[in-house]
Amino acid sequence: MGLNFQTCTIINSNLDPDSGKKLFEKVTEKIDGVSTTVLRIKRDFVFAKDNIVSVYNKAGYEATMCKATIDFTTLVDSLKPTSGETFCRLDIYLEFEG
Repeated sequence: MGLNFQTCTIINSNLDPDSGKKLFEKVTEKIDGVSTTVLRIKRDFVFAKDNIVSVYNKAGYEATMCKATIDFTTLVDSLKPTSGETFCRLDIYLEFEG
């Protein structure tokens, strides 16, 4: 049995922010001596037309800003040292779903 592989590449714009060149394009290339239509995605993959099952295009939309509020009052009280000098590091990870 061969390799079963799939990928999902989300492209917000067809322009590379670093070079200004197109990120993806349909081109004809020689693969094993045969001219084949391929989809080339810069910095990523080259897909032969025969191996592409589906491609989706969805119009973009403006982002909706959200607000996260963290109350440090109780956290700071619990971190106060009982004696001597104490140092701590506080890492906060926020995650958004939906």
